[in-house]
Amino acid sequence: MQDGKLLKGLCGKVEIDKDKKFGERVFEFESRLKKIVIKNKPDLIIIEDVYCKNVLTFKVLCMFHGIVFKLSWDVLKKDPFYMKTSLARKILGVKGKDGVFDFVTNCYKLKGFTFEQDNDITDSIAIGAAYFKKVELNGEDKKPARSNKKARGRVRKNN
Repeated sequence: MQDGKLLKGLCGKVEIDKDKKFGERVFEFESRLKKIVIKNKPDLIIIEDVYCKNVLTFKVLCMFHGIVFKLSWDVLKKDPFYMKTSLARKILGVKGKDGVFDFVTNCYKLKGFTFEQDNDITDSIAIGAAYFKKVELNGEDKKPARSNKKARGRVRKNN
């Protein structure tokens, strides 16, 4: 997105051959994403926050998030912005992956997209759109600090 407008030519996935070893896939992802970031010079990288559907998926996502975080610092000199898909849906006023897909394809007039092939792309677009709407509504561009109520006020004594 640029000035709140979707740049349709930049919608897509960084697809990596699943038959390669994991280290090769991570290296290729970093290399390809770095070229995209250098070429397009974004002000900010917005990424879907990690969720824990299962431990293996969580570990893989964390590896790729680490690459994105490092790349954001190497190229942009700032943290990426993380947003949960549930928050993006709430901000945009849609429900479920189907709702996100319909919202994004209608809002941005995306032709030829299918839910089966492109719902990950529309999720990403929705996260970007939600970020811009959040900034527009709140004037914020930083993730609020997380509150840890359990830890607040607790002091441990080591005897």
